Amino acid sequence: ENISYSFVNNIATLNFASAKPENTGKYTCQIKNEAGAQECFASLSVLEPAIIVEKPQPTKVTAGDSCTLECTVGGTPEFITTWFKDGTELTSDEKYKVSFFGKVASLKILSTGTDDSGEYVFEVKNNVGKSSCTAIVDVSDRIIPPSFTRKLKETYGLLGSTTSMECKVSGSPPISVSWSFNGSEIVSGDKYQTTLTDNTCTLKVSGLAPADAGKYACHATNIAGSDECSAVFVC
Repeated sequence: ENISYSFVNNIATLNFASAKPENTGKYTCQIKNEAGAQECFASLSVLEPAIIVEKPQPTKVTAGDSCTLECTVGGTPEFITTWFKDGTELTSDEKYKVSFFGKVASLKILSTGTDDSGEYVFEVKNNVGKSSCTAIVDVSDRIIPPSFTRKLKETYGLLGSTTSMECKVSGSPPISVSWSFNGSEIVSGDKYQTTLTDNTCTLKVSGLAPADAGKYACHATNIAGSDECSAVFVC
């Protein structure tokens, strides 16, 4: 339905009703008669507009603590990413750290104040399009209970390999993080390795076996409260 071709008045034409990324590749046109044959080639690249795959969730933080906003983008590189607050572009300095790595754009406010509350705008663009989204930051003088700003997702892995599950938590430090599998607490060791870095909670599972399939949960606690998120792992 998407591809058709024609040969009219010695012109051979290949038509795409709607170009898709999977149409990218090398195409060969061959023409022949009783006397012989010839070929010519053409390469097609289908460019995708920049899009935001995962948006930042509203974030609450206690004044004086750091705060990180993240966006995952998609489309065809190269990307230009920009963060704004109140119409002003934010760049890395003594207050902010702006980074873009592995299609994840982040804005880190190194030490928040009540004047950092408000709406932040993220914009990504490439040669064929652009997209934007907003994120709300609420900076308070009180202690904020933990909440997951990026939750666990259903994960797949190959038997015998190693896989990781990851989520992101916000709230007033110190935050204590633990993991469970089918309701039983996970203890770090040769099989499981858990880390908490820059509010990102990671569980690495080694030597995957059929028995590792099931429900994994991450639990975060501080003196103001607790939160948890969970997802299923399939192997």
